[in-house]
Formats: sequence, C-alpha cells, structure tokens
Amino acid sequence: MNVGELIKQLEKYDPKTHVVVTTESESIIKKEDLFRVFEIIDTHKTKAELTRLDDGRPSLKYNRSKNSVDLIEIEIAEE
Repeated sequence: MNVGELIKQLEKYDPKTHVVVTTESESIIKKEDLFRVFEIIDTHKTKAELTRLDDGRPSLKYNRSKNSVDLIEIEIAEE
C-alpha cells in the first residue's frame, strides 16, 4: 500500500478516531489469541531495498543502492 492509498482509506473516517494495527498472522500471535493489537508510535521516511528472506518473509535492506526506494515506516508497539 502506498501513502495515497492509505490516505484514501483513512479519509473515510472521523479524523479524531484512534488508529491501531492488528494481525491474525500465526507467526506473530500467541497460540491462545485470535489476533494481536499494536499501537502506532511514529512514522518516518527512509530509503531501503524491499527484499524477501529465504523463508519468503518480507524484509528491508537499509543500504543505499540502485534498488533502494523511498519508504514510509510506521513504528508500532504492543498496546
């Protein structure tokens, strides 16, 4: 998702509404939970390569190269 797509989605809601991030990913949640909730702490712009690890999980390389792209990172923490 890019910034424009995220803004378009968020514009549907009251600007005072609290935003959280949730996941049902089995690799992140505890076995006894159905989902996990995170709070957005901060956002910032960075430059990195979008890559995948050997097991297919997405990852980033923070070195500057011809494959680096501008990214907006959203820092999260458990609520």
